[in-house]
Amino acid sequence: MYVAEISGFQLDDIKTFRPDIAILTNITEDHLDRYDYNFEKYIASKFRIAMNQQANDHFIYCADDEITMKYIDKFNIQSNQLPISMKTELSKGAFIKDGDMYVRTGEEFTSMSVYDFALKGKA
Repeated sequence: MYVAEISGFQLDDIKTFRPDIAILTNITEDHLDRYDYNFEKYIASKFRIAMNQQANDHFIYCADDEITMKYIDKFNIQSNQLPISMKTELSKGAFIKDGDMYVRTGEEFTSMSVYDFALKGKA
């Protein structure tokens, strides 16, 4: 198993790269000089992480990120979408409620106390 952080710059040139699990944490106005100062070009670059994914792959994204949520339906994402939220209870994905993290991935349902996390705080 490999974990790699892939930048928008690297995603711009992918052709066959296909992660089994892709995570998009948020989208902010960074590195716009590479995209002619066009934020939508940068957004499209970030969503390329899911470009080659198939139905049995997973795309995890932050449902609390306004930009991600505004643009997610504009991309043809074929993988299993699993949103995460610190604000809203989700029927599928992961969320925080009453000091516990809940993970729902279809029929599976697990939870654990946020106090058991090794890393503390918001990412």
